[in-house]
Amino acid sequence: MSGHSRLYLDYNAGALDPHGNPNGLHQESRQAHAAIEHARVQVATAIGADPHEIFFFPSASLANYFLAQDFHLLPSPFEHPSIIQSISKTDDKNPTLVSHMLANHETGEIYNIEHAQHSDLSQAFGKIPLNVRTLGLDFATLSAQKIGAGKGAAALYVRGGKYKLPHALGTPNTAAIVSFGEAAEATPETIQQFQQHVKPLRDQLRTRIIAEIPDVIINTPQESSLPNTLHVSFLGAEGESIMLMLDHHGIATSTGSACTTSDGKPSHVIMALHQDKSPAEAAEIAHSSIRFSFPPDAPADTARRIMAALPAVITKLRGIA
Repeated sequence: MSGHSRLYLDYNAGALDPHGNPNGLHQESRQAHAAIEHARVQVATAIGADPHEIFFFPSASLANYFLAQDFHLLPSPFEHPSIIQSISKTDDKNPTLVSHMLANHETGEIYNIEHAQHSDLSQAFGKIPLNVRTLGLDFATLSAQKIGAGKGAAALYVRGGKYKLPHALGTPNTAAIVSFGEAAEATPETIQQFQQHVKPLRDQLRTRIIAEIPDVIINTPQESSLPNTLHVSFLGAEGESIMLMLDHHGIATSTGSACTTSDGKPSHVIMALHQDKSPAEAAEIAHSSIRFSFPPDAPADTARRIMAALPAVITKLRGIA
């Protein structure tokens, strides 16, 4: 090679910033391919899998969707919308696959999944220790953005590695996948941070809400739940209004999953959780719900700042109602 810098003349296959197209044969493509393979090792190591068992997707929802095309999924009533919405497209003649998420995306509840063959681990990954061998799973879904990596990457774990990626996925998002790998490698430290720093903050908020605001229902179990999640129903106050008023106070919360369509229907997760009540009662609980999900670096005064605004917000909304 001469002393000149390399000429990148494969721009139509993909811009070079920060990586070339990993499907090519030249040096830039080989570098991109190597970066993806390194990320594959990082993600596999984080969940106790082998690298050849990890397949990258643009999103966890897409991974769930394509898995549903190969199997007749039998889901739990608490599954993510990407599982639920894929069922109607599933051929009953396909092999049956029992699917149950490990940790719920709304309530944070951690389930016993010993009878499941597939689990969407997206919410659990990076918050609690995971090992797909110990869990006994044949398939598992992971999301990059749930562990602080860039959007545009997810993974499907397939025991034994016998899986053919759909051609419709197109060119891999190298930058997002590399980010995914780096975040996956850091999960042991992140898990420790959630357990030691975040869980006490979450528990403090739970205690104060119960003590200072009447007529609340805590939908997150005291035990067997993610250390960063608290899902609360404030009866007599509409959840979306609570969210908007807290936003005005500089506090970002959620009424549930960001992937759920805005059709005004009550959360299927909360409806299933309160199936012992009448549909009207369960719907009221669902519509009055707020999810607090703490980041690993949540400020130490998080509970104080929330409770400086929340009781007055609830009182005002209940007065309007």
